[in-house]
Amino acid sequence: MFQICAWDFAGGIVVHEAAGFSALGMLLALGQRKRIPCPVTHSPHNVMHVIFGTATLWFGWFGFNGGSALTIGGLATIAFINTQMAPAAAMMTWMLLDAIIPLKYTTRRVGAIGACSGVITGLVVITPSSGFVQCSSAVLAGVLGVLVCWPLTYWDMWHSGLDDACFTVSIHGIGGWLGTVLVGFLSDPPVCLGDHPPTWCANPKTVARSVNQAMIQLLCATVAALWCVVTSYLLVKAMRVSGMRPLVDYSDQYRCQDWEECGEVAYRRSVPAAPYEYVREEDYVGLAEDSETETTEKTEQRSLQLAQY
Repeated sequence: MFQICAWDFAGGIVVHEAAGFSALGMLLALGQRKRIPCPVTHSPHNVMHVIFGTATLWFGWFGFNGGSALTIGGLATIAFINTQMAPAAAMMTWMLLDAIIPLKYTTRRVGAIGACSGVITGLVVITPSSGFVQCSSAVLAGVLGVLVCWPLTYWDMWHSGLDDACFTVSIHGIGGWLGTVLVGFLSDPPVCLGDHPPTWCANPKTVARSVNQAMIQLLCATVAALWCVVTSYLLVKAMRVSGMRPLVDYSDQYRCQDWEECGEVAYRRSVPAAPYEYVREEDYVGLAEDSETETTEKTEQRSLQLAQY
């Protein structure tokens, strides 16, 4: 790809796009998770962990993008600043869309999960071009990334049927693909390729925006996406053929938990308090049918029964 003049400053193709579309291939090979019969909900495991993880990622991303300059200087500085501007703009855009656009399963409220998703989207989209664009273009990249990834994330969550807990396909895959293509649209102008480029150029004599460059970036991004989907799909299929036992029903998926794998559990609950709890299908149906008429004795008995699982 480099030989045909494709550019990727910090790994948009080989890191984020590869991760997202490899996840898509694996999810297609594994199939949809069997779920308990409960209302359609999306309950994060721990919002504070999401916030802490996003903050840690954002902090480390400065080294990820800025360090790709391989030296201290102007190039590292522009990559560092773009790594701040793009996710900041993306975070505000995601929160704004959550607040003003009604969707079937959203509450039109600004939430921490949406803000964190916007941050990650901006970081992913700016990664391929962080050392090739000006700060204003980084802000534009963050906004464009959210405009594309925001609807795809909610579609991935509610309608795709993919078991994508962290929105890897819609944010990392599509975001990495979009960021790679945007190198051909948002990089410095062709004047920065001359023998005497202006001092304001982000990365002179490397890449400049043009229709031809955009086509090269589009070709490479699409080929990489197809490669990752197909190879990951075939690898998982080969693993299943060679003896990996698929978890095909709910009871298999329920038993393949912390206790069977590690001999310990992260959380021990007795009676489920909400449809978010992960319980056996028959236990959930039993609680739903006689929740109003159940006696204290039966409640204690069922609590002990559920504790065993």
